[in-house]
Amino acid sequence: MRIPSQDEVARSIRASLRVIWAVSRGSRPYLRFALQKRAIGLYTAVSALILGLVLAWQVEGRRAEFHCAAVAGVCACCWVFEVLPLPITALLPAILLPILDVVSAKTIATKYFSDTIFVFIGGFVMALAMQKWGLHKRIALAIVRIIGVKPRMLLFGVMFAVWFLSMWMSNTATAMAMLPSALAIIENLEEDVEPARIKKFSVGLFLSIAFAAGIGGIATTIGTPPNLVLLKVFDEQFPQAENVMTFSKWFVFGLPTALIFFFICYAFFAIFYCPWRNSINIEKSVIRQQYRALGDMKLEEKLVAIAFVVLAICWMTLGGLNLFLFEIPGWKEIFPGGDKSDQIKDGTVALIAAVTRRENGVETEVRDMLMDWETMRGMPWDLVLLFGGGFALAAGFTASGLDSYMADGLKSFEDWPIFVFVAIIAVVSATITSFSSNTATANMLLPATASLAQGINVHPLIVMIPCALSCSFAFMFPYSTPPNVIVFGSGRLRMVDMMVAGFVMNILGLVVTLLVTFTLVPLVWGFNPLDSSVPAGWVP
Repeated sequence: MRIPSQDEVARSIRASLRVIWAVSRGSRPYLRFALQKRAIGLYTAVSALILGLVLAWQVEGRRAEFHCAAVAGVCACCWVFEVLPLPITALLPAILLPILDVVSAKTIATKYFSDTIFVFIGGFVMALAMQKWGLHKRIALAIVRIIGVKPRMLLFGVMFAVWFLSMWMSNTATAMAMLPSALAIIENLEEDVEPARIKKFSVGLFLSIAFAAGIGGIATTIGTPPNLVLLKVFDEQFPQAENVMTFSKWFVFGLPTALIFFFICYAFFAIFYCPWRNSINIEKSVIRQQYRALGDMKLEEKLVAIAFVVLAICWMTLGGLNLFLFEIPGWKEIFPGGDKSDQIKDGTVALIAAVTRRENGVETEVRDMLMDWETMRGMPWDLVLLFGGGFALAAGFTASGLDSYMADGLKSFEDWPIFVFVAIIAVVSATITSFSSNTATANMLLPATASLAQGINVHPLIVMIPCALSCSFAFMFPYSTPPNVIVFGSGRLRMVDMMVAGFVMNILGLVVTLLVTFTLVPLVWGFNPLDSSVPAGWVP
């Protein structure tokens, strides 16, 4: 056989390269589509579905488990790559789980409107009422006025106002309420000070609004969606656990956690973004004028404020409040059947408050309601569906036995240090939530962490809580969370500004998560973090 010469080989290679180049030029539109985020997600979702169906056919006696895993894989791919709008993806479990004979349509439909979703609806009605009457702006500006307008004090006041409001309101609404005030302050400064001198302070002020909104939400069960997902997934996976995840218990844990992270975040911005000397003079008149523009506190604002305080107190004292030194009994016990753990829940209180605000009319020049249906149209119903999809998926895990199957498969990791597991869970959760919705990330990961806890026989809360916390720590990119989008849209930030500060905050968030997981979580829920197991009676 003749061996080709070097020139012939070179000519062949050049001819092949020309063919490849010609083909690639003609297929560029297809290649661009194939490399798009949604296309990658679609291919991955179809592959996950096919793989799950093949495994269900091949592995004897595990049909339901692999069918459920296939649905979970499809939803995860669609959520991460945003193949479909997030709420549309959330409806896929209601379609696929009954079709694949994992759980009945009647059972899965109830998961889309559970008591946990009523907590979200009631909490958001309260937030909408505050927005309608401007109470959130009054609270924010009042806090800033009281604390002061020196650079570091102003930074603290703005952050504290956002942090406090985001415990009870949507972090999106909170960031929107504070952004105009921050813009007015910076614009006023630029009239008297060279813009270059306040550039760093301006960047820090806007970033602090977005970050404080995310941090404040972890203090309450209604403050951020991952907390509500945690509550519902926990109830689904451990139905025998009574009065474990309540508003009051979470608040006793969440408030110190949010406070610790708030002060760490403030210290970071105060040190690296505020001037050391009093080279920036901020006029008090800016805040004063904005506050005066609100006028006197209207009767409607007062009634909404009263309803807000009453709702918070009722949530905290529903099932009793353990203050370590003494315990306050729960008020639900005065009602018939109130001594049962699931008879009256946080969702009941939320609906009472929502209905009260809807019907409590006030006589003014024109009769109006504290809350009307036109305002209710601002309710994020897409989030309600997103919650429901996650809860439906969690129900599928339980009904199919996939949670037990995963737990059995994870038993080989039982000897690993629990600290390693918690760190890995926190890092994975924070990484995924940087590129995906925090609600979708929580829906994907929390059922898996519940199975992990059973598989390695550790207390479920020591792996589920750090997962939920880390899902709220999305600081690095504008698209990671709505407050990031809002402050980035001010035109005062560059991508690198948010990425650098967000990366540091993600690291600090990981440290805080590990700290509270091995200190506050065991203290509030009463177990030894280094020698714990799934409590007897929690799993049916």
